[in-house]
Amino acid sequence: MIRPEKLYPPGYEWKREVRGLGALAAMASLYSLIYVFRLGTMVSNLYQYVEERRFLKEGALAESFGALAAGSWVFFAFPLMDILFLPLQHYFSYWRQTRSIYVMRRLPGRGVVLKSCIQAPALYLAALGAEAALLYGLYLGLYFLVVPGECMPRFL
Repeated sequence: MIRPEKLYPPGYEWKREVRGLGALAAMASLYSLIYVFRLGTMVSNLYQYVEERRFLKEGALAESFGALAAGSWVFFAFPLMDILFLPLQHYFSYWRQTRSIYVMRRLPGRGVVLKSCIQAPALYLAALGAEAALLYGLYLGLYFLVVPGECMPRFL
């Protein structure tokens, strides 16, 4: 098991970084729930109600999944932008916090600095991608579960 502090430059406040990125990713996931509300509204508009009974409207077509999900992923840009700037922040921490950049450059293993700057952001990027893919799959499954088959959009 790798200790988390080994993924970062020496003396780096990694717990604060993890909490910040976790909060950004959680906000992005919560905002993506707007899709569920759009889906519920769209499905409700497919039906007409007569004396508390629900009937499908004749010729009603559901919106496509892409149209409903558009804009739900906007907030994933914030953690993504943060992750893209993290390698620079890690590199500059060698200059500011520990002032060990000269020692690190003289180490026999040349890639130590680069490795400590890129490891954690690469892990974050993979986790954010997995989170977005999981939500996308769940939302697509929910779409096929909730939308009646006869109302599915027609593709050419």
